Amino acid sequence: MLTSMPDQALTRKRIFTLSRAWLTVMLVALVACAVPVQAQKAKVHRVAFIAAVTSVSELSGADPVNLAARAFVHGLRDLGYVEGRNLMLDIRTLEGRYERTPEILGDIVRLRPDVIFSSSQIVVERHLKAAAGIPVVTVASWSLVESGVAQSLARPGGTVTGFMMDVDAGVEAKRIELLRETIPGTMRVAYLGHPLAWESAAGKRVLEAAGKLGISLFHVSYTGTDLDAAFASIEREAPDAVFVPFGSTSFANRQRIGQFVSAKRLPCIAAYREIVEHGCLMSYGVDVSDVHRRAAGYVAKILEGAKPGELPIEQPTRFELVVNMRQAKALSLRIPQSIMLRADRVIE
Repeated sequence: MLTSMPDQALTRKRIFTLSRAWLTVMLVALVACAVPVQAQKAKVHRVAFIAAVTSVSELSGADPVNLAARAFVHGLRDLGYVEGRNLMLDIRTLEGRYERTPEILGDIVRLRPDVIFSSSQIVVERHLKAAAGIPVVTVASWSLVESGVAQSLARPGGTVTGFMMDVDAGVEAKRIELLRETIPGTMRVAYLGHPLAWESAAGKRVLEAAGKLGISLFHVSYTGTDLDAAFASIEREAPDAVFVPFGSTSFANRQRIGQFVSAKRLPCIAAYREIVEHGCLMSYGVDVSDVHRRAAGYVAKILEGAKPGELPIEQPTRFELVVNMRQAKALSLRIPQSIMLRADRVIE
């Protein structure tokens, strides 16, 4: 018994030493596993952000004035990508001059960003080759498949992915039906939009839907901020109502469009709730901030190694109907109960 005590103490000491050694090994292994993730977050990623119309002053900063840009920046921040820490955000804008796209893309490509985000589908459709194979995330107003940018929604297959604002170009057509239901006497409607929106599959289906309803739909064109001539044309033509489609030019000019139709006492249906907030009668469309927040998620996935061609192009699952009762009263319109029951939001 007396000789066994030192042996027992030695055994306990060996067990303690081995346990501590195993613990050290496990800690080292855990740290080793964590290093790639930390290194990835510590790396400074470059993301280019291309706006179609909005000024740089509204897009810049940690909390941009522009709603869509703010949602995008906050979305990246929530995922751990913070400008000044591990993110360099290169803000560019066409300021409504689409002819500047090759010049701006050329500057961007020379800086070799990890991802390009474009709020305009037109930039992607017309100038994809100029992006030189850099992954692109975009917000599309009409089908990227029909326009040839992607092979399919489930597997785009190229360098472009993103989010749709429409479902099979059907929402734009649905909007003209809502306008007729709200104002049964509507016969002539001005389509206030970019030429490419008018010529797109969505534009053609709106025209077709209007024809079936006996509505004469005519195009009032503008390409950026050149709205004065478009507004003058609408005043000359004196339509029964104005139709504002999806598109970055529509959203960027939301205040001017809303104020114009309100001042001229013109019923208007738009793709964006924000235009209604400035004086349009009603809207039917998606939440722009939500789409841009989700687009930031796709940018983050690509920064972490995902291939854009394998990220499905997502379509919206929810559309909201917004009615401006203040504008309805100013127009002496009685909104049908069928519309009011379906409204997700009513501005009193």
